[in-house]
Amino acid sequence: MRKVLVIGAGPAGYVAALRAAQLGGEVTLVERAQVGGTCLNRGCIPTKTYLKSAEMYRQVRTAAAYGISTGGPAVDFPSIRARKDAVIRQLGRGIQMLLKKSGVRLVEGTACFLSPGEVRVTGTAGDFVCTADEILIATGSRPSAPPIPGLEGAGVFDSDRVFDFPGLPKSILIVGGGVIGMEFASFYASLGTDVTVVELLDRLLP
Repeated sequence: MRKVLVIGAGPAGYVAALRAAQLGGEVTLVERAQVGGTCLNRGCIPTKTYLKSAEMYRQVRTAAAYGISTGGPAVDFPSIRARKDAVIRQLGRGIQMLLKKSGVRLVEGTACFLSPGEVRVTGTAGDFVCTADEILIATGSRPSAPPIPGLEGAGVFDSDRVFDFPGLPKSILIVGGGVIGMEFASFYASLGTDVTVVELLDRLLP
């Protein structure tokens, strides 16, 4: 049985770990933060829950055009955030159950290479050395910051920390008209925020 070590439990890492276990490998999966990575915890999934809430708000606002009478809808932003957190928790538990059922050993910690087939893992359970025949590095991504003065100031958020907003801002400037920027622009504009998008290129969604 070949030993497989996967570093990073995002969509690439945990899927690879599951497949390696299905093929008969002895698999260890190391993650220093949250299972599911950026996609589940700070990217695809939370933005889609926000967009679904915005869609429901738009539907209720326009229900009268379809012969449906409703009271005036109101945005409960803490409830929107709470639903987002609940979805993330549920999906995260689902991933952990799949890993456990498949026999994947999930370890919370940070990996550091000692040699081509040897890694030290430092985590909540202490330090230990893991050896493997095959090692997959799937450590994911992080937001990049353009060279704009003042980005470290108050009121400036990247696409990870934007989920820390306690409520709806009256206005927001979004730097970047790619997929992530336009998702947030759509969400906030739908709920009444004054949105401005700045894009370097000559079109959105390049």
